[in-house]
Amino acid sequence: LRKNDITVRSLLIEDELTRAWKHRENGKEMRKNIRLLPNPGWDFFANLELVNNKVAIVTYKDEVEFQGLLIESAEFATMFRFMFESLWESAKE
Repeated sequence: LRKNDITVRSLLIEDELTRAWKHRENGKEMRKNIRLLPNPGWDFFANLELVNNKVAIVTYKDEVEFQGLLIESAEFATMFRFMFESLWESAKE
């Protein structure tokens, strides 16, 4: 696959910043598809990335303080992929 053949799908918690980012990024030719999840009012900053049989979980509060966890497991990747797909189908386009 060429770099341009890959489309990234992102699920983001909805707020003013992510709505603006979705509007800006979906309008470009960056091969990104973003859907927003309702904001439960929780104050947290985290990402979940899935690549093949790897799950990366990254938490951050600013550009300096972050922690990450990488899990290399087909079972964990399948479980997180199932959760992602379920949320993707129910999220706002």
